Amino acid sequence: MQKKILAVLVTVLGVFSIPPGTRVSAIAWSDEAMAYSAPKFVTSIHDGKTPRPANQHCTGSLIAETWVLTAAHCFDENPANPSVIIGGSVKRRVVKVFIPERYTSLPASISYLSGFDIAVAKLNRPVKGIEPARLPAFTQDVSEGPAYTFGYGLDQNGEDPKRLGARKVIIESGDWAKKLYPYLPNRQISAWGERVHHFDNGDGTTTTNSRADAAVCKGDSGGPLLVKDSIGFLLVGVVSYGEDCYWAAPSVYTKVSMYTRWITRITN
Repeated sequence: MQKKILAVLVTVLGVFSIPPGTRVSAIAWSDEAMAYSAPKFVTSIHDGKTPRPANQHCTGSLIAETWVLTAAHCFDENPANPSVIIGGSVKRRVVKVFIPERYTSLPASISYLSGFDIAVAKLNRPVKGIEPARLPAFTQDVSEGPAYTFGYGLDQNGEDPKRLGARKVIIESGDWAKKLYPYLPNRQISAWGERVHHFDNGDGTTTTNSRADAAVCKGDSGGPLLVKDSIGFLLVGVVSYGEDCYWAAPSVYTKVSMYTRWITRITN
């Protein structure tokens, strides 16, 4: 029954999955100042043994010296010799990937909708000198409020800026999100971006309004959703799927707190 419901959701909403092997990790209308001060643990994931912009595949977050957290669907097609660049400069190879069994037991066409779209990648050597992302406590709830998302790759114009993008977003748990994603499991959360527009009325006055958007475009796979607390950034979500970046609709993230124990068992 759950699989049938998820299949109907894809048909009705036109929700895109982020196709493995396609260009990924795009931030629409990036805030350049925010990107410049981004945490160093943000990671780009690549196909091939030598990381290059041309084979950039997904985004992730360094969570320990030899571990990166990302989305499970980044590995749906078993990319050859995946590698990573942490903080824009530190290169490592991925030697093993751990994915929840519940994710792999579902058809690939709907597995990303299940709430199990999360993966932990083991690196060949430790990363020194970069503070890893902090994980929330098990089942720690972050259901609404301001957050931040980061990613490499194409922008809202379909162009490759060749640098990290960043956006402030709002975690959404109200009626809007429930209407768009009525079957959203408790293992996922949604968030949307907001842009302010200033219109010249032609009479010396301007009108200001705001427009919601997805913030992350097609393929911003595995990128972090972060909230700020008294210590710093807390990694609460991993980019999973959403509408086209031009739609006024939130994007969906796998809720990290639901997997804190699973992650800890693997990385320890």
